[in-house]
Amino acid sequence: MRRSGRLLILPPALALWTAAAAAQAPGDPGLGAASVKAFFSLLLVLGLILVCAWLAKRYLHLSPPAAGRSDTLQVLASRTLGPRRSVHLLEVEGRRFLVGSGEAGVTLIKDMDTPPGESAKAKAL
Repeated sequence: MRRSGRLLILPPALALWTAAAAAQAPGDPGLGAASVKAFFSLLLVLGLILVCAWLAKRYLHLSPPAAGRSDTLQVLASRTLGPRRSVHLLEVEGRRFLVGSGEAGVTLIKDMDTPPGESAKAKAL
């Protein structure tokens, strides 16, 4: 009588599991043991997948190389001015540029290799 009272309180899936466990043969491992074995097998398979993914990422370098990539561009310095706004000093093939980046995009502030008077003359032409 007490056992049936407990079954009414348990959720239906747990009630079915309890009923199946009660009906098992004495030498049979049972539904509980099979569920635990399946759970740990699933954890083992997921762990192996994660380990294989980590090893592939670390040792196989599966990312494709960038087309035409060269190390001619270097970021010499960066300074954050505010949210989504910053200034960068870049060196491209020996020339230095001061650029600003913000919500509107990237803007050339100054070509650092040209003398100050020469850039004004170039604008006048």
